[in-house]
Parts: sequence; structure tokens; C-alpha cells
Amino acid sequence: MADKIDEDALRFGQMLQSYREGAKVTQQDIADATGLTKNYISSIERGVHKCNAQTFITYAKKCGVSLDEMAGLVPKSKLNRNLIKKMKELYHIRWDIETSFRELKYALGAVQFHSRKDDFVEMELIAHLIMFNVVSRTINAVSVPQSAQKKYKYVLSFKDAVTLVRKYFRLHAHEPPDRIYAELLGYTRPVVSGRADKRNMKPKSAVWFVYRVA
Repeated sequence: MADKIDEDALRFGQMLQSYREGAKVTQQDIADATGLTKNYISSIERGVHKCNAQTFITYAKKCGVSLDEMAGLVPKSKLNRNLIKKMKELYHIRWDIETSFRELKYALGAVQFHSRKDDFVEMELIAHLIMFNVVSRTINAVSVPQSAQKKYKYVLSFKDAVTLVRKYFRLHAHEPPDRIYAELLGYTRPVVSGRADKRNMKPKSAVWFVYRVA
């Protein structure tokens, strides 16, 4: 039984194909960048499968254009405005998600595990998630004073907050939280907007403690 073709997905796929071919990018290039198969990329361009936000972003990057420019390539008579709007919303939301995962992986150490068994690794991840929520709520309870004489807005350092929250629960859990709130104000960092540095993306797999090099 043939897959049912969605007209909006077909038009969107044809737009992606048109732009990919114009930039002399192959389906295999897109497949390699997304981790999908060439056949799946082909099915997206034929409207069999819908394009998700990450794949759309990959098309834009590989073709060397902005998301807005790429979205504008669809003729107005054929533009699926709701789909494009959703793509843009997902594109902006993913930065918050990536930031959360970055803190979870590196500030809380969720790429290093004591066990190699799936059940125990899952328990460790749950513990990391609980700690992430505790630190996040603690940070949200603290108001960082801002100064008009400073160039940037300042926020609390999540990495330092992890260390302080752990210390608080180990040594001062019986004391009022005002103590940790005051300490947290000593660890702030500036929020620098509009940075243009290219991100250095390097894949990193989980490392078990048994195999870590001291």
C-alpha cells in the first residue's frame, strides 16, 4: 500500500529539494549531517515524511542561508504559514533545551556513570535530573541585582550553583536557605548577546568511571 502524500508536506519537500539542488548539495550530504538515511531524505522531499525542525535547520545550514530566507523561498500561494511558524518556534525553543542538556551533561556530570548496566545508568540519570531541578529552583529564588553602570546583564553561574547546593545539603541542610542564597550572589556571570563565534561541535560519548583516566 502506497504512503499517503500530504499536499503541504509535498510542497515543502519540493521547496527543500529546489534549494538543495540550487546550492549543489546532495541528498547524501543532508543525510550525513542529520544522521538519517538518503532514502529518508528523499522521502521528505517527495512528501512521504514530514520534515522536522532539526532537519530543516540542517538544510538551511548546508545550503548556506538563514531560516527566514529559506522559508521565504516558498511562493506565497503555496506557503504553509503554520508549518513555517512552527519551525521558527521550535528553532528558538531548542536553544533552551540545548542549554539545559549542556548543564545536565557537564555541570552535573551526566556523561560519566558508575555503572554500565542500563537500569543503574537510568537511576543515575534520574538522580542528575532531580539535582538539576533542585539547582534550577534554587537559582530562580535568587534575584541578582543589576547595575546601570555595567555593560551586561548578570545571572547566577549554574556550574558554581551546583557546587554550592551540594555543599549546602551535605553540611548545612538544617540551616535556613538564606545562607546559600547569599553565597550564590558571589558567583555571577555576564550574559553576552549577539556573539558570532562559530560553535565547535564535537561528539562525546558516555564514559564509565572504571575506564576514566586519572
